[in-house]
Amino acid sequence: MAAFVGAGAVSGSAFVRGGAVSVRSVAVASRSTRRAAAAPKMSMAELATTSQLLAAKMEVTFPAYLAIFLGTLIPVAFLIILYIQSEARKAGAKSKNE
Repeated sequence: MAAFVGAGAVSGSAFVRGGAVSVRSVAVASRSTRRAAAAPKMSMAELATTSQLLAAKMEVTFPAYLAIFLGTLIPVAFLIILYIQSEARKAGAKSKNE
């Protein structure tokens, strides 16, 4: 496979849509595509308004913090209690066998 890739790089051509196209024409086409896809220019007032709207939408409320805290705390507490109980049962079983 490395030989195939090397041969393509040496010849300077790429196969696009069934025909051979030079690397230079592909590079020119990619530059024109990048220019066409450039973001539209915005004035400072529009940019400030847009950033304020985005900041308002991204605020995290107290109920969201509470949900994350409880959603983490409750399962972790359950798992810790379950582990402590299982270890206590194991210790009780060992003491009965001895």
